[in-house]
Amino acid sequence: MIYHFRITDTVNTIDFNATQIEVPNALFERSGKSITGVDYVYQTGSKRKWELKIKKVTSANAAYINAWRAGNTPVRFYPDLINDPTTYYTVTIQNKEYPLKDMEVPIYNRHFYGEVTLQEV
Repeated sequence: MIYHFRITDTVNTIDFNATQIEVPNALFERSGKSITGVDYVYQTGSKRKWELKIKKVTSANAAYINAWRAGNTPVRFYPDLINDPTTYYTVTIQNKEYPLKDMEVPIYNRHFYGEVTLQEV
């Protein structure tokens, strides 16, 4: 299913159509051992995570997304602008490499594509 969404740092705003996959929440756990030797595990919380498959991104917008990833900049993510345009999550881009580094064929130097992984802050 194609979704219409937005990513913004409150100065620069990028609207996209993309395939969105919300992956299971990332659980955060702490483990340890008591004085008596009993093991324990605490679940300290969970955070939402999304994987977006994006196509036809202009070079200017790709530069913003890559810069936000490089600087680990918190951005606002609006996951569904059609049905709920006011709900947003503060997220960071979690890709290990630059998410938008490949250009689409045959429109070289115009549009980028890639996968962007977002995780709630």
